[in-house]
Amino acid sequence: DMRSITEDQEASNEELQSANEELLSGSEELQSLNEELETSKEELQSTNEELIVLNHELIGMNEQVTTARNFSETIVATIGQPLLVLDKNLRVKSANQAFYKIFRVKEEQVEGKLIYDLGDGQWNIPALRKLLQEILPQQSTIVDFEVSHHFPHIGERIMLLNASEIAPEKTTHKLILLGITDITEQVLLKNKDTAFQNELKKKIEERTNELKISNEQFQEKNKDLLRLNKELESFTYISSHDLQEPLRKIQTFAQRIISKEAQLLSEKGKDYFLRIQDAASRMQSLIEDLLSYSRANSLDKVLEETDLNQVIEEAKTELEQVITEKKAIVQAEDLCPAKINPSQFRQVIINLLSNALKFSRPGTPPRILIKSKVAKGLQLLNENSSLEPTRLSPEKSYCHISITDNGIGFDPKYKEQIFDVFQRLYGKDEYPGTGIGLAIVKKIVDNHAGFVMATGEPDKGSTFDIYIPHA
Repeated sequence: DMRSITEDQEASNEELQSANEELLSGSEELQSLNEELETSKEELQSTNEELIVLNHELIGMNEQVTTARNFSETIVATIGQPLLVLDKNLRVKSANQAFYKIFRVKEEQVEGKLIYDLGDGQWNIPALRKLLQEILPQQSTIVDFEVSHHFPHIGERIMLLNASEIAPEKTTHKLILLGITDITEQVLLKNKDTAFQNELKKKIEERTNELKISNEQFQEKNKDLLRLNKELESFTYISSHDLQEPLRKIQTFAQRIISKEAQLLSEKGKDYFLRIQDAASRMQSLIEDLLSYSRANSLDKVLEETDLNQVIEEAKTELEQVITEKKAIVQAEDLCPAKINPSQFRQVIINLLSNALKFSRPGTPPRILIKSKVAKGLQLLNENSSLEPTRLSPEKSYCHISITDNGIGFDPKYKEQIFDVFQRLYGKDEYPGTGIGLAIVKKIVDNHAGFVMATGEPDKGSTFDIYIPHA
């Protein structure tokens, strides 16, 4: 029994030892598995950290996408021209306020609807179908596709459609951005402009034909003017020779009768002959002034740089006798060169000096001051408020010549009339003259592309200002 028990115990021990060995082996496997689990745990923790970082990145990207979408939607909403966003089935995903306002529809009538069903089929336009179903699938962008259509609420509209796909390639969720530009007004204006141009062209042709007829008439009138000019030249010749010859004879014979036959004449007869002489003298002066006035147009108008001092000295020499008799003082200061016709302008100075000497105040020696300077039109306008701005160009230079006297002056209301032919402010018995001198002055200054103006006050003298362009 002991041996049997011993053997059984030994067998049990062997089994226990074998089980122990298996337990040791299982422990080693468990330890190895635990190590593997620790490794997997570390890998899972690392993966989890990466997922957390990726999640944060996705949240940031989502915020950027949301911001970009809001930005895009804001831009679309604020654009002044109508815009539609369509899905691949041509249903409206969104529209901007301009579309709702211009085409008079509401949001619930548009979003989610097939574009051809909008406004009870108002957008079922053949040209639009062609654009969206035929052209756009072949081209990703369409620019300025013109469509004309009549809408019940807003009438006839001419539109330019611009379409573009706005989804990436190889994506089933493609979107279409459709922009609509209303060019109805521009087209109408263009049509009106075309009609106006055609009408204008027609009127120009009619006017051209009228001008051709007028030109023929002008040629005839020009021939008449040439004929009249020749007659005027003949009259000028007669005035300078044939008319003055009888006057000279009247003056000569009247003088002989007064000097040699005075004892045979009564005082009344002598007075009559003196009046004849005076009338003949005035007639001669009138003829000479009329000839000067007519020559003011026909004289050579070539302008040259001239020293005004020389012109004034020549005028003073011609009027020397009158200047001496009246004890007049003619003073010239700071005279600048002027681009003038010397022979014509000498007549201007002579007439103005004669005028100042003639209309001097009794008992007061005439004093005449002549000045000139070159200045810009803007400066002259600032210096003289009575100048009309239309007469002077601010940027151009002018030679300003002023002649001032201390004579009897004149009423300012006559400042324009005194340059008219035969215009006299005083009687011929008070102040002799023909009333042509200042008209000659104005005509000669006009020949120089300038103008003359007069200012004065009674008993305070007068001033004549001449403005001539200066190169």
